[in-house]
Amino acid sequence: MIGLVYKHRTYGALPLAYDEIIHLPTVKVEEEIIYDDISYRIAPNAEGNVSKFILEELNILELICSKFKDYSSRKIVDYMHKEKAYRETEPFHLISYELSKELNELN
Repeated sequence: MIGLVYKHRTYGALPLAYDEIIHLPTVKVEEEIIYDDISYRIAPNAEGNVSKFILEELNILELICSKFKDYSSRKIVDYMHKEKAYRETEPFHLISYELSKELNELN
């Protein structure tokens, strides 16, 4: 939906320039520990303005929020590791958009 390029990393797929994203002045980042490493959670820094989203995007966001609302970081990592796009990509390689067409259903 957001058009970023993702790379196979230890704890899941990460946007290629995630380290630049977390240092943007408009992005609020919270550190947390996953397994034995420090990770970063991007947190809202203000109320979201949904008026710029089309209905299909809002439906996708609602589906994602509903599916993962009670998941811990560890459970999300485990979920990601089961995705075909992650399993069929070598560590540290880019994840093909073609494989994203075969993501697990969120229902």
